[in-house]
Amino acid sequence: MNRIFQSVVAFFVCLLFSFGAVAQQIQETNLVTPTQMTSIAGDILGSGESDAGNIYYGATPSNLRAGSPVIVFIHGYSSRASTWWEDNDMYSKAYADGYRTAFVSVHPDKDMWVNGELFNTMLGTITNHFSVNKVVVVAHSKGGLDTDAALVHYGATSKVERAITLSSPHHGTPLADLAQSGWVSWLSGVFGQVNDATNSLQTGYASYFRSQTASHSNYSNANFRTVGAWGYGGILWTPGIYLSWNGGSSWSGGNDGVVTYKSSKRPNSTTLLSGHGNSTTDLDHSEVHEGKYMWNTVKNNLPYSLSKVSSKPIETETLTNPNAVVESRVQVLSSEKTSRNFMVEEGVTATMLDIHHLEANEDFVIIAPNGEKVSPKVLRVSEKANDLLGGFATTLSIENPQMGTYSIESQSPFVALVTANEGVSLRMTSDLNDNKYYYNVGETINLNISILNELGINTKGAKVTGAMTLTSNDVKSQKAVVLEFKQNNGQFTATVNDKLAEGIYSIAIQAENGNFSKSLVTSIAVVDGVLHTLADNDTKNNINENSVESIKLMPTFPNPFSTQTTVSFELKNSSPAVLTIYDAVGRVVETVDLASYGIGTHQYTWNVNQNKVKNGLYIAEIRNGNERVTQTMVYSK
Repeated sequence: MNRIFQSVVAFFVCLLFSFGAVAQQIQETNLVTPTQMTSIAGDILGSGESDAGNIYYGATPSNLRAGSPVIVFIHGYSSRASTWWEDNDMYSKAYADGYRTAFVSVHPDKDMWVNGELFNTMLGTITNHFSVNKVVVVAHSKGGLDTDAALVHYGATSKVERAITLSSPHHGTPLADLAQSGWVSWLSGVFGQVNDATNSLQTGYASYFRSQTASHSNYSNANFRTVGAWGYGGILWTPGIYLSWNGGSSWSGGNDGVVTYKSSKRPNSTTLLSGHGNSTTDLDHSEVHEGKYMWNTVKNNLPYSLSKVSSKPIETETLTNPNAVVESRVQVLSSEKTSRNFMVEEGVTATMLDIHHLEANEDFVIIAPNGEKVSPKVLRVSEKANDLLGGFATTLSIENPQMGTYSIESQSPFVALVTANEGVSLRMTSDLNDNKYYYNVGETINLNISILNELGINTKGAKVTGAMTLTSNDVKSQKAVVLEFKQNNGQFTATVNDKLAEGIYSIAIQAENGNFSKSLVTSIAVVDGVLHTLADNDTKNNINENSVESIKLMPTFPNPFSTQTTVSFELKNSSPAVLTIYDAVGRVVETVDLASYGIGTHQYTWNVNQNKVKNGLYIAEIRNGNERVTQTMVYSK
């Protein structure tokens, strides 16, 4: 199974920026029988060549079932058609049981709008090829969202009798939020994860997609059946732990290491199998699309004759917003050739570190609070990661750790998730609920943070900071808003009244007081009309300046920078202004009084104190009274 993902990820990185316009010629290929394919499967697609827009027709079974539907299989995130037959017996199972099949490749790095339009065209080609009116779609992972867009938004309901989705993130995945957060986004390009597919899997974007889909006139015509899984383990163990504190706990159905069970349930659709505790769905995110585990479920939910089966779902999943409440018990660390600190709370019996790194063989040095070098238990070493963080993954466990501040150091870029099974956790609520999926431009945003404490740890004097960053494929020049939390009756609240530009905003929050340190990541959509017009990169990345009535902020230069960068700005009145530089979670790094600068255009050069400032994403903010302008910049020495 890991070999599948190793080849897929390598293929994906090579092709990350190679795809051209959406419109393209559909190519068709006839596959040999599954038995014949075992010796030549590696040659079918070639190596290192894009096959988006390709349709692969399965061989016609000798025991073809009369009146049985054609099954069309669509892959998930950063994958392609061969995932259904390489180290997977789904094709052979369907062939052996007498079903005609087709397998499609869509873009591994594009959003559901691009792939949905392409898939709709491919479905027309497939129905013509088989001389049928409708087919059945089986979709894995993000392929379910691509299918949803094809059916509802591009009219493919006329070609699809039903769609069966296997662990599709219908409500997004917190792992995509993490990949696009201020902690990680500046390194995501290094790991090859900055693309429209990752953007579209953020929970904020998925919430927007759900609202747009549910209000579409074609929504009731789309017939979906869903399957979720909960058996994360192995390489997906720590991402699974992370998700268990982000909507994927056992009581909510669990998660498969990439997608929570709740997110796999599409509104107005039939849920085929229960989550946590069901032995059939005790699978990880890869296993859930393998024939030996899922073919019988798929086969049992196929119509014998399309003309005899109603397209209405048997039971309906109601429209809810599982992203309205977010919880986290993780510390997020990111670094490039520098050390990072993490905290272990009193009473914690074990601490786990899931470290994503660029090269296969990396050494990590961990120093305990007493200054001694730690020899952690190694749970896995340099396995190729198959979640949305990319790179290689090493997982370490510190048993019976000391209370206090640890440090971890490497000579290469890394992202680390530090988790424990007990201790302090954070919970965030907002104005979003089951009836509200996104904010409109100009609408006030209220974010509420609660600190949950099951071990009785002293959390008094805790400080909560955070930032909202407009996500795009240009991580070095994003717009951002620093969150200012105020405490009231044990809850911390930040109110954002800025007129934000439309888009998806990553929210990164840090809470700490010397006894604990916790991070929380999520995303929200701010909408003015139709958000997905922003899928055009020229629109999303064209951030030239920020301007309000009293201040104008030009792009910092250079950006990224290694020793210093220049902030250029214009003050339009004589009111005293302040330049503040924050880290990715809104903690103050440096403050500059601009009272002596006066009206006009000015420059301030930030010379970085390399002993205090770590590599990462930073936010430059100029404030004049109630007005402020911001921009991000990346420091990489």
